[in-house]
Amino acid sequence: MPYKAIYLPVGILMAWLLMFFTLWFVSGVIFYLALRWAGIKASIPKAMLAMLVGILLAYFVARALLLVPVIGILVSPLGYVIAFLWVIKEMFETTWRKALLSLILVFVIQVLIMIVFALVVGISAYSFLRTCPFPA
Repeated sequence: MPYKAIYLPVGILMAWLLMFFTLWFVSGVIFYLALRWAGIKASIPKAMLAMLVGILLAYFVARALLLVPVIGILVSPLGYVIAFLWVIKEMFETTWRKALLSLILVFVIQVLIMIVFALVVGISAYSFLRTCPFPA
């Protein structure tokens, strides 16, 4: 049976959706851990929803601030953070300090995860290069 051209876009779409939902779940779990460590009562589904709403709202606030001439470029990142903090504050009924602490913890957790992955990949790449039969 000949290859149908329709399968490629559907496969790409399915791979994109799988990646999106996997990363959304992982980021929701990381956000949940940061919320719990900051002393905010949360659940994983609510953390996932807050992550999605926070990113979307903060993105649109930052884009709107970019429309302001000259200082929009300087104020836009601050608007992004404040919008995300506001979403955390309102969804979890907490203080500004705890919301800021949770965002800082999210950053720290993500940096630690990246360091661990870099070490694992670096160690495995080094062991591959040491056992590689090809001359360097």
